Order: sequence, then structure tokens, then C-alpha cells
Amino acid sequence: MNDTIRQAEEYITKLFQNNTDGHDAEHSMRVYRTAMAIAEKTDDCDKEIVALGALLHDADDYKLFSTENNANARSFLGNIGISKEEKEKIIHVINGVSFSHNKGRHPDTIEGKIVQDADRLDAIGAIGIARTFALAEDTEIHWMILCSISMTNFCC
Repeated sequence: MNDTIRQAEEYITKLFQNNTDGHDAEHSMRVYRTAMAIAEKTDDCDKEIVALGALLHDADDYKLFSTENNANARSFLGNIGISKEEKEKIIHVINGVSFSHNKGRHPDTIEGKIVQDADRLDAIGAIGIARTFALAEDTEIHWMILCSISMTNFCC
């Protein structure tokens, strides 16, 4: 693992340390591991963009933070010396992941598609169900509403 990825892991661990709604460092790490497994089978992708996009994909999630213009991700990437061009590619990936903000649109880069797929894979199965209950408890949205929204989004 390179130093940049290690720093990103440490950053998200600190950023999400008090989060209990399922959008936590463990979720980001699962998305990262899944995204990297997909990326390893994909010849034409930039694995560093995939890695950092996956790790930082929830760093400015509107449900968790009141940031604008990906301020958390931009600040972190600037602090570790990522070039402006690379930073914008990572931000583009991050902005393509959110289901609620993209409503049926798909990312236009292979890196974005990989991270979005990895994030959505984490939303299904046993972990996805547990995250739905955690989000419902944290936001006081009834879990049946969240389950129906999730099923609509992933079973079409």
C-alpha cells in the first residue's frame, strides 16, 4: 500500500470517527476493497483515482456534512500534494457515486463506474440491510421507507 492510500485511510477514520449511521470508515474501506478488486480486472483504469475516489466518496456526503464543493475531499487531496488535474479527476469520480444526486445517471469514466458499482454493492445484502437500519435510527426515517427506496433502486 502506498503512502497516499495510507493517509487517506487515516483521514477517513478520523473524519467518520463519530458516525453511526452506516456511512462510516468501515463502509468506505469496504467500497475501497471492492473497487480495487474490480480495478485489478480492468486494464484501462487509473487505480490511484479509483482508490482515492472510493476512500473519499462519502467525505462530503450531504447527509453527514454541511460542506460545499467537496471541501473535505479537496482539502485532504491538497494537503497530500495531489496535482490539480488528478484532484479534479478524483472529485469527478466522487460526484458520480451518489445515488440521490445522480438519479439514474451513470458515471462517464471507467474509474467512476468502478467506484459507483463498489458503493452500490455495499448497499445490498446483509451489510446493506444493517446500514439501512442504522441510517433509519440515526435519521429517524422509518426503516420500511428506506427499504422500499433501496429495493426500488437496486432491483429494476
